[in-house]
Amino acid sequence: MRVFSRLQGKKSGGRVAFLIASIVVAAVMAPNALAEAGAADSQGQRMYMEIEVERGDTLWGIAGRHMTGGDVRRSVHELCMVNGISAGELKAGQTLVVPVD
Repeated sequence: MRVFSRLQGKKSGGRVAFLIASIVVAAVMAPNALAEAGAADSQGQRMYMEIEVERGDTLWGIAGRHMTGGDVRRSVHELCMVNGISAGELKAGQTLVVPVD
């Protein structure tokens, strides 16, 4: 009976150490998580829509029609990044995800 109680004590000690370590990790990470959440809220969530590329469409034209913002080059770059394409890969009938404001 005595051996069992010693083992039990070691297990509960390990649980306490794990609990303390978890609390320390949570306390260290919580401010970072809150800061990131605040940054996401200040930027707002990005909305997307799907469009079908028509014959004669270009990324510049799509960016100009569907995306707001001053610099069309940035919008074209964003279209490429979001869709995983380069400017030369655009084809009629293709579906694109377009970020909208």
